[in-house]
Amino acid sequence: MNNFLKGQPIDVLMLTYNRLECVSYSISSLLQNTLHPMNVIIVDNASTDGTREYLIALKEKGLIQELILNDTNLGIAAAKNQGIEKFKWQEDFCIITDSDIAFPKMKPDWITILNETMVRHPRLGMLAPDCDEINKNVEEDQWWWDKRQFKKDDLAIIPVGFWGTMVSKEIVDAIKEKNQGELFKCRSLYGETDEQFRNSMQSIGYWVGVCLKIKTYNLGWDDKYKFPKYWMWKKQQRWIAEEARRAEEKNGK
Repeated sequence: MNNFLKGQPIDVLMLTYNRLECVSYSISSLLQNTLHPMNVIIVDNASTDGTREYLIALKEKGLIQELILNDTNLGIAAAKNQGIEKFKWQEDFCIITDSDIAFPKMKPDWITILNETMVRHPRLGMLAPDCDEINKNVEEDQWWWDKRQFKKDDLAIIPVGFWGTMVSKEIVDAIKEKNQGELFKCRSLYGETDEQFRNSMQSIGYWVGVCLKIKTYNLGWDDKYKFPKYWMWKKQQRWIAEEARRAEEKNGK
């Protein structure tokens, strides 16, 4: 039986660092547009822009259930692993998301539709909302739109992966076992955890999918006009990550 039908809180993990504009927008949409009960876990990687104070206020109001405030930036993988340890697993699925995803208002809600789609397609290991319908006209992101491998009803299978995503407990347990107890494993501070996770998942025969019924928006990353500071910061961080990976490959790490 799908435990989701029991209506127990689903674990939702979000990592943030110095993106107050986006995280406040993202969390507001999460809380307002999700009907299914949630166990919301936020990990902050030593933000200095007011994000920590904002998150503390939410925790005091009971709007988020778990808050981890790191004193230093631990990077993406280590911080996400911290959050995973707070999961209660009252459901067979969890949500792992970035803090620049806007969650849509729908009936049934987006989280229920993700679950229904994953149950219909048992080979799905991770399933994300569809940002492409809204973001596809962004010139620098055309490559993403072109990478869809095939469509099946309300599902697109893709070779790349991103967050805002539902993941099954079965997959989490399998990858943790494969990685000696860690779900996420990256060598560099800003390493691509989605790429690493997807590769581990696909190596044991599961798909990455996009649910075409759920149209959402990737804030900041695609909207240089609405969130210009974040958009520029994200571009810089991707450049730093790329340079770090090139150096690692050159040094044979």
